[in-house]
Amino acid sequence: MLTNQRHELILQLLHESGFCQLQDLVRRTHTSESTVRRDLTELAQVGLLERIHGGAQLRQRAVEDERMAQREQAQPTEKQAIADYVASAYLRDHQALFLDAGTTVAMLIPHLAERQDLTVYTNSVQTASMLADADIAAYIPAGQVKAETKAIVGAGAARFLGSIHVDFAFLGTNGISAKTGLTTPDPEEATIKQVMIDASRQTIVLADHTKFTQQALVTFARIGEVDCIVTDTIPASARHDFRSFTHIKELTQH
Repeated sequence: MLTNQRHELILQLLHESGFCQLQDLVRRTHTSESTVRRDLTELAQVGLLERIHGGAQLRQRAVEDERMAQREQAQPTEKQAIADYVASAYLRDHQALFLDAGTTVAMLIPHLAERQDLTVYTNSVQTASMLADADIAAYIPAGQVKAETKAIVGAGAARFLGSIHVDFAFLGTNGISAKTGLTTPDPEEATIKQVMIDASRQTIVLADHTKFTQQALVTFARIGEVDCIVTDTIPASARHDFRSFTHIKELTQH
């Protein structure tokens, strides 16, 4: 097997499982241990993987903000299932709610329209527009609108939202790590999320499986600081890391 073919196979195996043992790579590439070690060193030098004891894993890159259109197209089936469950488990009449700028959170809006006497506060321009279209009472703070996520941020927005006291905060996240917690790429969005958590009776995080083991720039909460994380499933490669967190609700388990 040529060098470039081995490199492609190694990266493919890592993308499938997240981690590969050295001896398994030797077997799968039909070559020597010294050759595989050299391959891993070369791939690590160009930033495509990380060498760890006994093998290699994909390099964990900090998650960056994606534009709203990109985020809306990712994992729509999983996001809809998460939103449907959260709506049935937590939404009742006569509630006050926070909705952040998460795309999975926005999928709650059709369910909100089925409830009576809701008051919703959001820092998302797009979510506010959707709420208005659904004839749901919605309030937004003053502040700067981020081009990437259509989220309103800034000190004024934080002060306004921090003065409100609601039943539930429904939040999204860019990354979930057992070590660094719930993360987002933007410090100002992290501040808004922290304010929402502090000003709500309960915080529910909606996150599909792709968010697990991802890490963005800023931690806005530790996993134990929110009341529930609802996901479609925890990836098998990450399940061991999250085994002690009993408040993560999986809709399906593998």
